[in-house]
Amino acid sequence: MSRSRKRLQTFLEIAAIFAVFFTFGAWKTPDLNETHYISKAIHYWNPDWIPSDPFLESRDAHWTFYFAFGWLSFFCHPTTMAWIGRIVAWTLLAWSWQRLSSALIPIRWVAVPTALALAYYIESFNMAGEWLIGGIEGKSLAYPFVFFALAAILHRRWNQAGIFLGIACAFHVLVGGWATLIAGVLFVQETIRSRGRRASPSPGRSANFPWIGLVIGGLIALCGLIPGLMLDAGACGEVVRQAHQIYVFGRLPHHLVPYEFRDSFLLRFLLLTCVWIFLCRITGGRRLRLFNGFIWGTLVLAAIGMILAYGLRDNRELSATLLRFYWFRLADIAVPMGIAIGGMRLCLLHVKRIKSASIPSLAVVLCILAVKTVTYFTVTYLCFVYLKLSPPDSTVPWAITLLVFFGSLYWLQKLFVFRVPALALALFFITIVFYAPLTAMPKYADLRTHAVHCRSEPVGPNGRRAAAEWIDMCQWIEANTPRTAKFWIPRDGQTFKWHARRADVGVWKNIPQDAASIVVWRRSMEELFRYKNEEGETMTDRLLTTLLNAKTESEIAELQAKYGFDYIICAQSHEMPSHTTLVLEYENDVYALYRAERPERMTPER
Repeated sequence: MSRSRKRLQTFLEIAAIFAVFFTFGAWKTPDLNETHYISKAIHYWNPDWIPSDPFLESRDAHWTFYFAFGWLSFFCHPTTMAWIGRIVAWTLLAWSWQRLSSALIPIRWVAVPTALALAYYIESFNMAGEWLIGGIEGKSLAYPFVFFALAAILHRRWNQAGIFLGIACAFHVLVGGWATLIAGVLFVQETIRSRGRRASPSPGRSANFPWIGLVIGGLIALCGLIPGLMLDAGACGEVVRQAHQIYVFGRLPHHLVPYEFRDSFLLRFLLLTCVWIFLCRITGGRRLRLFNGFIWGTLVLAAIGMILAYGLRDNRELSATLLRFYWFRLADIAVPMGIAIGGMRLCLLHVKRIKSASIPSLAVVLCILAVKTVTYFTVTYLCFVYLKLSPPDSTVPWAITLLVFFGSLYWLQKLFVFRVPALALALFFITIVFYAPLTAMPKYADLRTHAVHCRSEPVGPNGRRAAAEWIDMCQWIEANTPRTAKFWIPRDGQTFKWHARRADVGVWKNIPQDAASIVVWRRSMEELFRYKNEEGETMTDRLLTTLLNAKTESEIAELQAKYGFDYIICAQSHEMPSHTTLVLEYENDVYALYRAERPERMTPER
């Protein structure tokens, strides 16, 4: 086959993988973290874009992403920027996954179904809420370079791997940093193995120390490491300790604190890990050993995180200092990688045996069907009735049942010493790896590409996303209020800057990264969204209407003097604020906009 034909096939394979990732990640803009990253990137290049916004003016933690991406704001709308970033990230991810999958399974087009399995199992079986395919942000560009580095390691190109890992660190220091640590351990293991052989290795096969990759990759990595180290600079020790506890236990425990994870998430991930451990028994030479070694490294990091979390449960200060490094991030990605590659290898292994397969007897067929039926209903009852696990979508019960049956069938063969026909095994293993992802694709395609509302828009008072009314309010504000105006908005209004191009005093999603700003942010969340009801209980009101009614005009004036807001957005209610200092400017079916008059500027009544 000519080289040009091979390149064309590789291009088409990457395009097919891109289509898979597009199906899983094409949420309406802006996605959950895009308002955070894109807004900071725009402000990095143009500090006057939204002046006096406390979040945008906090320290920048991702210089490389902001520098490489923010200049697009001079030519593009933020929505266009988001789609350009997504296309670049998914293209790099598809390219890197094709290289990694082909290094482990050198068969054309196999990378497409493995990409499908990867996307699905990350989406539905994560432990700590990590994701790979979605909106554009720093880690969206870091993970492809981790995959490039892994592929380079499998090909013994350690210098290339060092450079790729340096780029990953530059875009996201934690993703790249943990991957670099594991890669270093793998290099040491390879060196020890090569030196331990009796016969000298063949030329070019030994693992020479990658000085070039270390130097170049290290210099590139400084672009991500330096801003991370500067986040706590200038803050006193007490402020730093408070910031760490706020970040870990107050804002992000669902990512960082394992005893705060949902039990169903932990059980699903544990099940997936057990199946991957079984798949590790399949021999595959040096490359598969290195690949599995990387996954084991991520699980070791997760185990260390578990030990730290539970061992230091009574010492929140030290626990917060250590747990803020996202010990569980890579395992959420790596174990589905192992399932995708290992499952495909197992499928191919049994497909090869089909030619010599014998027609199963009726007794064997009935036995297999009986075991399948009993297993399915037993697991379904235990997981979703007795344990009351709530699946994220309707395909997960099937996936869990199939994974459990995967192990039960293996042990049945051991216990009862009967052999399942090769054809039946091949079809069954293919079903395990790809049935749930394939049945989930139509759902994901409809949810992502045809969703009426984006999932980052605020939820209105009736419990549904009031996207149209929210965007209407923001567009009116952009057209009718001063550019320098500042707003007190609902707690989950993280898309306000995206649509209205105005500063806000703070929302829950947009937590700053530096210690001093984190402490200030937490205080603002307490003062702006909490109040005491008639019984004296402290309550949180994300929509502000009840809170405004509970506060006096002088209390609102004090908050206005402290945070400098000029307008207030709150939800429509049967009992709207009646303060004389709040002047209604605009309203729609869900939201109302008030201009907050400062008492000293008010005209006295005659």
